[in-house]
Amino acid sequence: MTGSVARRWAEALFDLAREKGLIEQFQRQLMQVGALLEGHPEVVAVLNDRLVSSRDKKDLVDRGFPKPLHELVDNLLHLLIDKRREEYLPEIIALFGRLVDAHNNTIEVEVTSAVALDQGEQNRLGRALERATGRTVRLRASVDKDIIGGLVARIDDRLYDGSVRTQLTQLRREMARG
Repeated sequence: MTGSVARRWAEALFDLAREKGLIEQFQRQLMQVGALLEGHPEVVAVLNDRLVSSRDKKDLVDRGFPKPLHELVDNLLHLLIDKRREEYLPEIIALFGRLVDAHNNTIEVEVTSAVALDQGEQNRLGRALERATGRTVRLRASVDKDIIGGLVARIDDRLYDGSVRTQLTQLRREMARG
């Protein structure tokens, strides 16, 4: 249920942004709001607190959120509070970002390696993934020494595991089977 509520709000806002030619502006502003929420859990706690009045929550949004916000983004925040849906805001922001990515034919790829990839390696990997997927790739690289070597990539809901750890595990299984 949670996903469907947030999805409806995100889709409605995206449709409005597309109709008005404001997709990038809305995304930029929503990312600023999202960063504020991530950096200030106390703000999230106030917004999600049922004992805090709607008026106080709106004052918090008006005084504490990044400015200037487009009138429609500001209206969204106030409407979420009026409808008691403010708890869905982080998910709405994330879903809006995914809708923008789909609109722009962009995918985010999470790549994990045993050692940090330098910028040149990240660029080459990004270009190879763009050729393979036919989409623009936004690469997020992280390090996990436990994979020993190789790469693990997550593209959408698919996991591509080319790590040495996984190869050793598969080899052990094959040897155990005889």
